[in-house]
Amino acid sequence: MALLAVPLALIGVACSSNGNSSQPGAGGGQVPGAFAAIPKPSATEPVSAASQSGTSWIQSFKVNGMQPVGVMAFYAQAMPGAGYTATTAAQASGSSDTTATYKSTSTGATVVVTASAFQSGGGGDQTQLNLQYTP
Repeated sequence: MALLAVPLALIGVACSSNGNSSQPGAGGGQVPGAFAAIPKPSATEPVSAASQSGTSWIQSFKVNGMQPVGVMAFYAQAMPGAGYTATTAAQASGSSDTTATYKSTSTGATVVVTASAFQSGGGGDQTQLNLQYTP
């Protein structure tokens, strides 16, 4: 029984939730656990798999039934409960994108949330959501 305890202890360390362990990402592929754990509105569908650019992870989503202002309100409410504080409040740019930046209170990682009207023929309330996670 003692021989089994050591491998199990090592598995526990390898799977710890420090945010760096690899997790299945929305839309396929493996992403850092902290990126996979970023809250998303319930009607969110990945547009593509997450990709890495330098040290950042980026993924786009389509959010059905919400306009950009509703998506940003969701993040303003959900991110503090996920351990993030707002460093830049939601701000609209000239292209009608709205962006907010959040910083992890435990790791210092940043998340940039951008919401804009979804450009498709589907009509209705649809928002394109872009998440950028930088450890």
